[in-house]
Amino acid sequence: MYIFFLLLSFSDAISKPLIFDTSSGNNRRQLNITDLAATMSKQLRDAIISLHAFTGCDSTSCFAGKDKLKALKMLQGDQDHQDTFSRIGTLETISGQDMQLI
Repeated sequence: MYIFFLLLSFSDAISKPLIFDTSSGNNRRQLNITDLAATMSKQLRDAIISLHAFTGCDSTSCFAGKDKLKALKMLQGDQDHQDTFSRIGTLETISGQDMQLI
């Protein structure tokens, strides 16, 4: 899943359409990353990578009893959290204010 989020975040740096081929057999599907990325701000796409890592990446289905979908909805609806999570990973240290927000 991390590859999906990386493609989403960096899709504007790649000049070709990005198609993500996922699952297998009868469940196989192709997602148009380029089209999906166009519906989201760059800040939100960057914040999703940090949120994914913060909530346990692929090894954990929930964080503190909250599933990832709830965390994503919170991120989409809260500009402060988008700002904070988009900064995480771009700086060497996390500020005390950012720690309180997350």
